[in-house]
Amino acid sequence: MAPDKPREPIFSLRKNLRRFFVPPPHQNGVLDGFRALSILYVILFHAFYLPQPAFADLQGFTDFVHSVPAWFNWVWHGDSGVDMFFILSGFLIATILLREQDQAGSVDVKRFYGHRLLRILPVYVFAVMLYSVPENSNRDYFWANLLFINNFLPLDKILIPWSWSLSIEMQFYLLFPLLFFALLRSARPLSWLVMLFLGATAIRYLVIALYPELYEKSFYYHSIATPGHRPHLMFEQVYMNLYTRMGPLILGVLMAWSYYHHREVIRDWLQAHAAIAAGVALLAVLMVAGVTAVDVFNPSIERGEAFNLHYMAWYRNLFSLGMAVLLFLALFGVGPGRLLHSVLALRFWYPLAQAAYSTYLFHIPFLAVGYWLMLDGQVDGLKALALGDVFGAILIAILCSLIFSLLIYLFIERPFMNIYKRKRSA
Repeated sequence: MAPDKPREPIFSLRKNLRRFFVPPPHQNGVLDGFRALSILYVILFHAFYLPQPAFADLQGFTDFVHSVPAWFNWVWHGDSGVDMFFILSGFLIATILLREQDQAGSVDVKRFYGHRLLRILPVYVFAVMLYSVPENSNRDYFWANLLFINNFLPLDKILIPWSWSLSIEMQFYLLFPLLFFALLRSARPLSWLVMLFLGATAIRYLVIALYPELYEKSFYYHSIATPGHRPHLMFEQVYMNLYTRMGPLILGVLMAWSYYHHREVIRDWLQAHAAIAAGVALLAVLMVAGVTAVDVFNPSIERGEAFNLHYMAWYRNLFSLGMAVLLFLALFGVGPGRLLHSVLALRFWYPLAQAAYSTYLFHIPFLAVGYWLMLDGQVDGLKALALGDVFGAILIAILCSLIFSLLIYLFIERPFMNIYKRKRSA
């Protein structure tokens, strides 16, 4: 009888450090690059958008917005980095279950939920504990974070305001096995996924129609705080609910199903139409980002209620569709996708991808530190903000987040993942 394979220790600093920086042999580097760019896009957006309350008046922030070069205006659409995360989440969990179903003939739902919780909860509980320390932290509502229902609370009651996206992901994970088994029993799973994706846009139309203020007022009104007005309606009804943000998640599942079962067909089609696919995808992404940049942050632009209704309903899913096509091109490496593949598959992205989860949770305090250092502590009552200070704060935040995320990975995240692997192999 062959001797038992020695079990890997739960905590090994050298091995865990290596895993943070060195990808395993069969790691898909394109997905790592996509994840890394997603978190960088979110950091850029928050660095430009969140200083608004620090300005002495609204005009100061408006002047800062107008100081951003026109070619860089896509930064104002950086909140869609979360949609990129959703695409990736849908793609990865569907791929995992498809592979398990194919290899084992069934799916262990209990293990699926256990892995998701063990992957997310340890670092998240640590974050909740840290953010609960200040007295003005909404710590009385910490339970909503731990139950992943904080996105049901009013915006000003959420302990970690940007953690709503984790709740959306966990709610989707809770429902996904039901969707997965339904798709397995369907004769046309891809058709159903396309219908669900279109239905996600229809739901956004319905929600927006139920709250006429959403399309009667400009994007500026719903995005920028003004005296006596906090932009809660758009955030609470459209921005942070599963049913209004599920389009990219469904799209990721659609990509996984196509990639797993119809890989050769997709590759052949993309090889024949790569230039057209890349052009249409880029047009969708750039059009959405450009319109958002112009409309949201310019109070002088009023495009009318019809435009507001239609644009708010479909712009996120259109952006996500464009990004999904570009990701497909990169995965197959055909046409313009060869360049995308080369860029996204660089090993440079791997540590950033490993740090993405912790970075998402902790980058905003580090942005605050960055601004405090760049502005010599003068972070209140700003009359102007130089772009050099913004990029300096971004660099500080990225470096600090990467170091902090490495520590979290070594001492919290990776040890719990090793526990899961031990139990799985037992």
